[in-house]
Amino acid sequence: MWKLLKQEITKSKRTYLFASILILWLISFFWIGAGVSQATNSQGHNMYFENNMFITIQAFITPLLIVLTSNELIHKELETKMYQVLNVYDVSLWKLYLIKCLYAIVLLSILIVCQYELFVMLGIIGTTKSLTIKMLFNIILSIICMTLLQTGLYLIMKKESTALIIGLFASVISFFEGGLNFNWLNIFLPWTYVRFLDPITIQPLGVVHNYWYYIMFVIVVTVCIFFYMRKKIKVQVIN
Repeated sequence: MWKLLKQEITKSKRTYLFASILILWLISFFWIGAGVSQATNSQGHNMYFENNMFITIQAFITPLLIVLTSNELIHKELETKMYQVLNVYDVSLWKLYLIKCLYAIVLLSILIVCQYELFVMLGIIGTTKSLTIKMLFNIILSIICMTLLQTGLYLIMKKESTALIIGLFASVISFFEGGLNFNWLNIFLPWTYVRFLDPITIQPLGVVHNYWYYIMFVIVVTVCIFFYMRKKIKVQVIN
C-alpha cells in the first residue's frame, strides 16, 4: 500500500497536478481573505460570519479541487490502460481506485486544514476549539464522500469527459445553490456537501447550529457510494 502511494506521489510530480492545486488554493485563500477583510472593515469581527464565508467559498473550490485531482490521477491510467498491466502484478482496478482516493483525500484534507489554520493564526478568522473541530471534520467528511464518487465516476463511465463535465457542473451548482437548509439539492448532489455540513447557518434571527443527523446522513451516503463503486468497479474488471 505504502509503495503504491509513493508511486502516486512520484507520478504527480510529472504532471501539472501540484501546480494546478496550488493555483486554486491561492485563489481561494485571497478570495476568502478579501471577503472577510471587507466585511470586517464595515461590520467588525464576527466569528460566525467569517467561518460562514470560508465555507461559502470552499463549497465551490473544494469540489473543483476534487474534480481536478481525480481527473489527473485517473486520466493517464485510462489513456495508457496501465491498470491492465498492474493487474498482472496483483494490483486490481479496485485496489488502484482505493489508492488514488486515499492519496487525493489525504492531499486535499491537508491543504484545507492548513489553509483554515493559517487564517486563524493570521487573525482573519475567529474561532473556538469546538467550532474548529466541527468545521474541519465536516469538510474532511465532505472530501471523502466527493472523492469516492468523483474518482469512481471516471472509472465506471464509458467517457471520461462525461464524469468531468458532471463534476464541474455540480461544483458550479454547489456555489450558486447557496446552501439552503436541507435543500433537496443537498441530498442528491454530494458535491454540495461542504455547504450542507456547514456547522453554522446565519439567519435573520441569529445563528443556527446544524444538527448531528446531517453528519449521519452524509456518512450513510459515503458508505453507500463506497459499496456501489466496489460492485461496479469489480464487475468492470471481470468484463
